[in-house]
Amino acid sequence: MKHISILLPDLETGGAQRIMLLLSREFSRRGLQVEIVVLKTGGPLYNTIPEGVNLTLLHANGQGLRFALSSALRLAGWMRQTRTDALLSSLRGTNLLAILTRSLLKAHLRLVIREAASVSKTATGLRLQAMRWLYPCADCTIAINPVMKEELTTCLGIPAAQTVFIPNPVDINWLRKKARAAITLPWPKDKEKKIVVSVGRLIPEKDFPTLLRAFALQPASLKARLIIVGEGPEQKNIELLIKELGLDESVHLAGFDDNPWRWMASAQLFVLSSQAEGFPNALMEALVLGLPAIVTR
Repeated sequence: MKHISILLPDLETGGAQRIMLLLSREFSRRGLQVEIVVLKTGGPLYNTIPEGVNLTLLHANGQGLRFALSSALRLAGWMRQTRTDALLSSLRGTNLLAILTRSLLKAHLRLVIREAASVSKTATGLRLQAMRWLYPCADCTIAINPVMKEELTTCLGIPAAQTVFIPNPVDINWLRKKARAAITLPWPKDKEKKIVVSVGRLIPEKDFPTLLRAFALQPASLKARLIIVGEGPEQKNIELLIKELGLDESVHLAGFDDNPWRWMASAQLFVLSSQAEGFPNALMEALVLGLPAIVTR
């Protein structure tokens, strides 16, 4: 039986983590031995590891440079003893760590990395130089859209033969089943009041302030309500803006939910207000559920 390992920095609620969990479930369903290797302990997705998938926690600790050194040492220890056939890494810092550790150890495992953000727009300085130096050493680099695939060659010098475009997957049947789960809305049911939903981490890149300011401009006759599903470091600022705009009665912050699709199923409209997206998973999932969508450019 082939053994594949998936490397993640943590089990927080990011899109990359969700995609890797989805892939692990499908790999396992197809008969592969699957292991998820996580550098940092904890995170809301800890309890969502698919059945049949092994979880290895490396317990890296500290912050900044200390965390990087701890991660490198623990990953090196894992690489020395693993019998995996291939390692799939996602997220930029984890990719660089995996490439460097494998190169120093001369470990005989196939390494595939996934780049989920535009290199030309998000990589600068020392991080960009490190990517130019290390990314070509991976056996294969996955880009999640065609433009990003081209950037892997033009910006990082990776031979085109070592790159591949693979869009993020959606398990349609599983998603629709999850969306049927029961949910209690924060307001009494009212057919005249439509529900708008947005899903994402509460971080600057998702630009929820723009969504809230736009929502505050709606005519009173629309009587719409807004639900934002997600958590993150911008929560306090978003809560203050909701009060400032007088939206306390019409906006609900649902927080983290490992089944955000049931909120989508209860809504009549999905909105994505991100400043940039490599591949908008939440938008794709909303469309799968038949939800009309409004997206910023």
